[in-house]
Amino acid sequence: MTRNFDIHDISNQISLLEERLAIDEQSLILWGAEIEFYLRHTSDGEAPNVDEAERFTLKVQESAGILVEKEKGLGQYELVLPPATSAVVYSEYIARCKMLACDVAASQGLITSFAPKPYQEDHGSGLHIHLNFCDKNDGRNLYSTGQYAENRHLMVSIYGILAKLEAEHDMLISAKDKPRLLATDRESVRNIPAGLCWGGNNRTTAIRIPDNLPIRRRLELRVPSADSCPYSVLLFMLDGIDSGLRAEHALISHALKYRYPRIYGNAFEQQYPILRFQQLLEEHGNAA
Repeated sequence: MTRNFDIHDISNQISLLEERLAIDEQSLILWGAEIEFYLRHTSDGEAPNVDEAERFTLKVQESAGILVEKEKGLGQYELVLPPATSAVVYSEYIARCKMLACDVAASQGLITSFAPKPYQEDHGSGLHIHLNFCDKNDGRNLYSTGQYAENRHLMVSIYGILAKLEAEHDMLISAKDKPRLLATDRESVRNIPAGLCWGGNNRTTAIRIPDNLPIRRRLELRVPSADSCPYSVLLFMLDGIDSGLRAEHALISHALKYRYPRIYGNAFEQQYPILRFQQLLEEHGNAA
């Protein structure tokens, strides 16, 4: 996401939406994040060996108390951030954790890349944002009750975010995201979102519900790239949820269930009639 913005202004917008949520719904949002990135030697561009990667991982964990886990790409890792309830504070935290990773890497003769797809032949890197509604009084996870389709807060969140993605996708994805979102190799299409849909433990949907006990149930937006501005991403999600709550009856209608369907298989398979990111990005490119 490369558009310019005023941090003070966007922080105010976030705070207003969170305040409205606390008043109208008596709830808070608990945020979490995973940030994928690549490590390379500054000298020769090669990926670090096991010992070098472990040294980097331990230093980041010691410095910030965050996990660093190996990802699928050669020299690809992810920062796994602990959850928090303030979107403004969490946005700043995401940015600071990325800077810390860069600083630790530099001190060890390494360089980080948070680009959407720095290596054409390898996996792309995403910023995966997790969230769930919590009762502001007792901390209960409001996503935890019933089956997915029976849970009002969960379905409003899913459909609200997907509807905003359809209407304002250029606020979250742009031409720079094409190499990542439009990859066609066999491995990529198992791990990147295909379009405007959701699923259980399904990495090919825009919104995934990780396979967890109900008490830990949350949604995960898998669309943003790792270099996306966290303030903009969290504001985008909050605004989608807020719009969903305000148009709840229309949003959770029979028709919308088919517009943003739950996908049980690989969403890239043509049997699923979803609005695909390929179409959205091509429309964006033509408009530009």
